[in-house]
Amino acid sequence: MGVVTEPGDGREEERYRIDDLARLAATTVRNVRAYQDRGLLPPPDKIGRVGWYSESHLARLRLIGEMLSRGYTLANIAELIDVWVRGQDLRDVLGLEAALIAPWGEDRSFLYTEEELRELLAPLAPEHLEAAVQLGLITPEGEHFRVEDRRLIEGASVLLRAGVPVEAVFELGATIATATDNIARLYVEMVSKHIVGESLEPLSPQRVRNLSEVVRRLRPLAKEVVEAGLATALDRRIGAEVGSHLARAATSEEPEAAQSVT
Repeated sequence: MGVVTEPGDGREEERYRIDDLARLAATTVRNVRAYQDRGLLPPPDKIGRVGWYSESHLARLRLIGEMLSRGYTLANIAELIDVWVRGQDLRDVLGLEAALIAPWGEDRSFLYTEEELRELLAPLAPEHLEAAVQLGLITPEGEHFRVEDRRLIEGASVLLRAGVPVEAVFELGATIATATDNIARLYVEMVSKHIVGESLEPLSPQRVRNLSEVVRRLRPLAKEVVEAGLATALDRRIGAEVGSHLARAATSEEPEAAQSVT
C-alpha cells in the first residue's frame, strides 16, 4: 500500500496495489481482474508500470462482494452499473447501490445443527428436513443449517408443540414466503415505475441521491405498513373465527336447554 497525493489539490488519498486491494476486500487478485474485464470495476491509475487502486475501487469491490453474497449475479451487477454509472458521480452511485442492498432490519439469521433443529421442531423426520431445504425454509451450510430469521423456527416450534402437523407448518411457511415476496415485488415495482421511470437515460446526480433517500425511508415504512396490516387482519380473522365457534356452541346447546324445560 502507499499514499498518493492527488495532483493540484494537495489532498492525500490512500492507494493500493492489486494484491493489497484484493486482501482488504476479502477477494482474490484473479477476481479483481475478472471484475475489471467485465466492466464492474474501473481500471487502476497507472504510475509508471504500477497500477494503483483508490478507496473508490475498494468500496466498489466490497460492494460487489456484498451483492454477490445476497444473490445478485455478475450480470445483474453489470446491468445496474451500466444504467447508473454513466455520467454519475461514483460516490452517489455507491450510495444508491448500498441503499439497495442494505438489510431491511437487524440480522436475525442463525446457524443450527441438525440435532438442534430436530429438538426445536420435534417430531422432525429426515424427509421433513429435506423438504424444508427444498422449500428454501432452511439452507445447508457445511454441517449446519442456516435460517434467515430465527423467529421463523421459534414460531414453527410453537405450532408443532401445539399439535400442528409438520407438513402443515412447512406448507404455511412456504405460503407466507410467497405472499411476502409478492408484497416486496409490489413495493419495488412501485418505486421502479413512479420514481426511477422506464427511461434508460442516465439518472442525474440529484435524482440518484433522491432515490437513495427514498429507498432508505421506504425500508422501515414498508415494514411498519405490513406489520400493521397483518395485525389488523389477524384481529379481524380471529374475531370472526371465535364468533363462529361461539355461535356453533350456542346452537348446539339450544336443544338440550329446550328439552330440560319440557
